[in-house]
Amino acid sequence: QRDLRVVLDEFAGILGVTLNLSAGLDAFCQGANRLFGANRTGVWLHDRRSRHLVLRASSDRGRVVDGARVSADDQTAPAALTMRRARAEIHPGADESASLIVAVPLRGCRRALGTLVFEGVRIETGREFAVLDRADELGRQLSGAIENLQLLDDVVRSRHELENTFDSISHLVAVWDRRGRIVHVNHAFASRVGLTREELLERPLEDFVGPDLRAWLA
Repeated sequence: QRDLRVVLDEFAGILGVTLNLSAGLDAFCQGANRLFGANRTGVWLHDRRSRHLVLRASSDRGRVVDGARVSADDQTAPAALTMRRARAEIHPGADESASLIVAVPLRGCRRALGTLVFEGVRIETGREFAVLDRADELGRQLSGAIENLQLLDDVVRSRHELENTFDSISHLVAVWDRRGRIVHVNHAFASRVGLTREELLERPLEDFVGPDLRAWLA
């Protein structure tokens, strides 16, 4: 549990500083690989538009560069088989050795996010359930972090889209709060008053409109 916490804390620390999911997942795969004694660990995320699982991070960095992906309906790929399951599963290894594949579903509140896959894991007889429990705990924590960052990306993207919409309007647009302070303006408004958007934030709207408009707004 202590080692698991260290891996998750390192992952959270990188996300908190960079907000870069790929960088955080790379570090996570390295730590999780050591924790489970696997030959290779990878995080496959579901691309809902293409209906593929894309390898976003791996302890074997060369695989990510190659852009590995599998179909979400591929019944031979552990990542696809386990993605919609409720719990982690053990699959036979790719060769005839005693090593196994442990696949962990990454599930968000509303949909499947992807799969965490450990390849080349050696499990002592009788320890299977303990390993799966530990894998599930790691998967739950990772799923929460991924979903939160994806939600943040959606919010940032929506804000950029809103700003682009405002800027495409030739009319002067200003948004202000109940205190009468400016919280957003479009490019046309900022250009007209000769200030940057940052300089206009928190300024009273009354400073930039005439007395008739001030009275009407009041």
